[in-house]
Amino acid sequence: MRSIANAVTPFRGPRVRIPPSPPVLRGLGGPRGSTPHTLTYLTQRLCLTALIALVATGCLAERRLIVETTPPGALVEIDWVPVGHTPLEFVIDHLGKRRLLVTLDGYEPVLRDIEFKSTWENTFPVDIFTELLNPFPEDEVLVVEFSLSPQTGAAVIDLAPVLKRAEMLRRAGPSGPDEALVEQP
Repeated sequence: MRSIANAVTPFRGPRVRIPPSPPVLRGLGGPRGSTPHTLTYLTQRLCLTALIALVATGCLAERRLIVETTPPGALVEIDWVPVGHTPLEFVIDHLGKRRLLVTLDGYEPVLRDIEFKSTWENTFPVDIFTELLNPFPEDEVLVVEFSLSPQTGAAVIDLAPVLKRAEMLRRAGPSGPDEALVEQP
């Protein structure tokens, strides 16, 4: 390609080689110093670094549930999911109501609703600081104590009315149980 260009070009004087220019660093200023754009870029990087450092040092506040029973060793279910035996410490992720079921062989089961209530510290946008950026978080702890009572003898339940109603519903037609009442002699 060069030989073709040399044959066409009438000028045969000395060749001057121009050295390449130094690379331009965009946003960091040139060799003459900083520009207003440079300050903006550096300020943005500094703010981003400070924000990352602040978030990395923040601690997440926890909501902990402590369940204790007398006698110990009872199975605890939170929202129908078994989580362990007492004494139990469990971390709750979200605010709201939870249903506790505590069972132990030979004792009456206990069912109780508990609630982690929402406060002004848990509402947006305050929760960003109180839960993520606060270096000294305060954990919310709820202690629930149960005194289990021994199980009494099995109660005798009369099933005759239940079976009578079941038979009536079984015989009912498409219009409902009223039809079965009319047909009975």
